[in-house]
Amino acid sequence: MTNHMNKKLSTIALLFAISVSFLSGEKFGNLTTEEGKPFAFTQGVFYEYGDGGSVQVFVYNDLFTVVFLDAAKRVYIPEGIDLITIMSQNIYGNDEFYPFHLQPSAGGNYFTNPRHVYRPHEYNIDVYLRKLLSKNPRYRMRRFDERYIKIPLGEKLLSQKPNR
Repeated sequence: MTNHMNKKLSTIALLFAISVSFLSGEKFGNLTTEEGKPFAFTQGVFYEYGDGGSVQVFVYNDLFTVVFLDAAKRVYIPEGIDLITIMSQNIYGNDEFYPFHLQPSAGGNYFTNPRHVYRPHEYNIDVYLRKLLSKNPRYRMRRFDERYIKIPLGEKLLSQKPNR
């Protein structure tokens, strides 16, 4: 009986270890993001952020997606960023801006929103990061308050029309 239990526990531990190793890399569509590894997708627009790093905003599988890259163009998980807002305006549209609120993926390697982005993918976008300012209790007004700051990255033209 004990030998059988040890085999079960060993099997469960092995499956857990394998699943944890896959969590470091996340797939969306045909793209893979893995923390500390270069990101192969080069379309979209880039905003400077951090120490020589950047924020890459692009449309993939008709979804707005954001990846944080360090100075060597490797994926990293930003500390304290829990929401990205993209105010989008289709350049062929009616001059109205539409907000997309991007949440981090399960592993945190990228941010996305499940709402469809219509083609052609040519949008004026204005991007904002929401960052937790502090969890220090002395900066809270109430016990469970959290203080955030809104970091504007700026407005750019995101053009990903297919080449003809």
